[in-house]
Amino acid sequence: MATANPVLPEKCCLNCNFLANTIENRPNWISREDRERLRGGEDLLIKAQRFLGCYHNIWDEANPLRLDFEELRRVLVKDRGYSCFFYQFTHGLFFQAAETLERRAADRREAEADRDLSREALELTQKGLRYTRRALWVAVIALIVSAIMSIVSLCFTAGQNDRPKASVTPSVTIKSDSNALPPVSEPSP
Repeated sequence: MATANPVLPEKCCLNCNFLANTIENRPNWISREDRERLRGGEDLLIKAQRFLGCYHNIWDEANPLRLDFEELRRVLVKDRGYSCFFYQFTHGLFFQAAETLERRAADRREAEADRDLSREALELTQKGLRYTRRALWVAVIALIVSAIMSIVSLCFTAGQNDRPKASVTPSVTIKSDSNALPPVSEPSP
């Protein structure tokens, strides 16, 4: 007899509505009492000659005579998380109803994940918009400063243009080049 394991993962086959025993190829749900016996380590499958498996065929122990109960127990208590068709055991809930409810729960999880992604995208967009606004304000301020500087520069140069300028005559210096040819005189008529 196996030792009891009081701490089970929340999403394990022993807690799943899809844990089934098969009689004449027809799956039947396992009662709360039988689940408690399995949880306590009782090897009731060999005694009752039951075929135990998952309604969704994730695993199947079809031959109870070759069944290693400790190996089966490891399958039953394995944490399935969201990697499986898990739906919490509800006494009297039919497989088809549990299947529909599990599908709805999976759809809700997927929709919530999509909403989370949408919220994150919206937050990033809002941050980008804030930075864009700041950049726009910096550009506007730079444009205003540039306009003021241009006006000041124009005023300063206009003020200099109004002053009388000193007359400066350019002085021309002609250098003589000894290699230069003498001027050619034109023949007179």
